[in-house]
Amino acid sequence: MTKKNEIKIKFLGFPLDYESDFWMCPRVLDEYWWMLSKAECKLLICILRKILGWENKRKQGWDYISQSQFIKYTRLSKNSITSGIKGLVEKGFIRISDIKRYDGTLRYELMMSNDLDKGGSEIDNENQILNKGGSNFEQNESNFEQDGSKTIHTIDTNNKELNIEKNIERIFSLFKEKICPEEVLEDESRKMIKNKLGAFSCDELEQAIDNFSKNDWWMEKNGYRGAEWFFKSNDKIRQWLKMHSSPEDKKETLRRGSLNSD
Repeated sequence: MTKKNEIKIKFLGFPLDYESDFWMCPRVLDEYWWMLSKAECKLLICILRKILGWENKRKQGWDYISQSQFIKYTRLSKNSITSGIKGLVEKGFIRISDIKRYDGTLRYELMMSNDLDKGGSEIDNENQILNKGGSNFEQNESNFEQDGSKTIHTIDTNNKELNIEKNIERIFSLFKEKICPEEVLEDESRKMIKNKLGAFSCDELEQAIDNFSKNDWWMEKNGYRGAEWFFKSNDKIRQWLKMHSSPEDKKETLRRGSLNSD
């Protein structure tokens, strides 16, 4: 006899060819699953799937994940998600970067073993966690607002600057390849790209460049203007992110799956 509010859904079983469509879960977790509550376990699996399930995210070790995605894939309440995320941070499985996506969505990073090879007070100083003030999900589905005292996040300053420089080179290289082959990376353009990396992820800037390059009108009218012009306006970047050069491009974006975007 089923309970009154029990969800009457049954798993349909794994496909026979599952080996051709799977993502890898780190074996080290075999020794640590016992540490996790039900909510923490669901959330960690969701985060792992979002990061390790995509090649580009797997290499960078992080992804932007909105509140609505957590709700969709875990069916947890907002309070359970809040406490579960806090638990994962406190137990050292993940951390939350101070870099947010342009729409406010938080960036979740996997805690790697080399993040812990610092010892003593340096760990206490750098690997800080969500404070006692707690946190709270607001109504905006993609924005995770912190409640109470400010949340302190872990970032090694030297590594952060190095990563920023690498990302600047990566973004400019694609811009030069797709839009303006004769462009040279000047100091002002470098500053513009660095500024945009505070509001957008590398993937988003690359998508904006790709969308722009596939649009004949934008390329003809503005493709010659250079990197300083291209990276000047946040509003323009958002416009190009939403733009598709053709119905086929839009269809391909949608085809890639809802788990990669929300």
